[in-house]
Amino acid sequence: MLSVLRIYINIVREKFAKILALLWTYTNPRYVKEHLLVRIKKFLTVLLNVRPKDKDDYYTVFGWMISRKLAFAIVVFLGLICVVFIAGMKPVNIMGNSGSDSGIITYRYDAIPLRFHSGQVRILGKSGYRAYEGSMKDGVVEGTGKLYGKEGNLVYSGEFDENMYNGTGKRYYDNQMLWYQGEFKDNEFSGTGILYRDNGVKEYEGEFSENEKNGAGKLFDESGNLVFDGNFSNGELLYSDIPGKTTQELSAMYTGKRIVYSAENEFGVGMPDIQAFYWGISGEDTLEETYRAGGVIVLKDTFCLQKQRFTGIPGIKEYLGEPVYEGNTNLTLMECVAVNLMIDLGNREFEKIEIKSDSSIKDVIEVMDYDKTREIYIYSFENNGLLYTFYCMEKEGRFAFWKCEAA
Repeated sequence: MLSVLRIYINIVREKFAKILALLWTYTNPRYVKEHLLVRIKKFLTVLLNVRPKDKDDYYTVFGWMISRKLAFAIVVFLGLICVVFIAGMKPVNIMGNSGSDSGIITYRYDAIPLRFHSGQVRILGKSGYRAYEGSMKDGVVEGTGKLYGKEGNLVYSGEFDENMYNGTGKRYYDNQMLWYQGEFKDNEFSGTGILYRDNGVKEYEGEFSENEKNGAGKLFDESGNLVFDGNFSNGELLYSDIPGKTTQELSAMYTGKRIVYSAENEFGVGMPDIQAFYWGISGEDTLEETYRAGGVIVLKDTFCLQKQRFTGIPGIKEYLGEPVYEGNTNLTLMECVAVNLMIDLGNREFEKIEIKSDSSIKDVIEVMDYDKTREIYIYSFENNGLLYTFYCMEKEGRFAFWKCEAA
């Protein structure tokens, strides 16, 4: 029994030895150099020897005579190029964070198969960075996903449709702080959302359109405190809503810091958190006996109306037509107060106007007298029942602030 077993072992050993010998021979560098390389060289020599010997060695294509061997060599060369190209386009299966075998298929941004892909995918940018990770359908980014910048920073996360931000999502600053979260349409803030400053403090919450604050919304100061609850248009607070509002309504709209100025027969309220000042109208002669805002002075050198933004009189004239009045005028008490408030907010184009007052009560200033000789050049325009007045340092120049009241 043992002798028979030894015979079988010897037979297997001999077979295995032959296999090892063959492997050693074919992988030996000397054999490769002397045999395989010679055969490859011979094959290429025959392949590239395209010199024809008779007419049967030609193909006729549109009247042109092409050597058969040359045509074969061209086909082989093109085939190799195709193989290399397809290999380069082939997706790479990357292991997920869980370490499972079900990874995310990764394509370069210009890969042909990407144009037909459906499902989860990772797309690499031109320089090889991760540009997108999320879902696709028939080669179009659709569903939820994340978009990244070249530095690896997250740019957007949320819903996509037709390769654009559509639906709900989050947009980020370059420092990775949240910039906006809410609804998008065709890559723009559109719908309801929240806008943040680059330090993470909330700036605005409400309605958006075309990347701008548009509609009802709430404005917050740099500490995140609510200062205004009302309407916005083209990114700006809708100041034209203020004239005619009662003081109670305005107290509900504006919740920021107030400075009340009062004189013998008039009063005004500074609203520094929204760069505005309104003056009051007595309600003693009305049935409600309520005080209302006679108008508002906006302490800004920009003016927005119907998606238009203006900084100078020529543009306003072109849009609203000729003014109903222009010329020099003496500033009223409330206009003087507004100028001083504007200077306190950082405007250095004007000199402070002398106002004699008593401020024994915090944020309440009793005005006794003021400089009535201060002049300024103004332009007044009517539009949709409102009178807009622009205060300029010089004729036909830029304006420093403007006023809105009933016409």
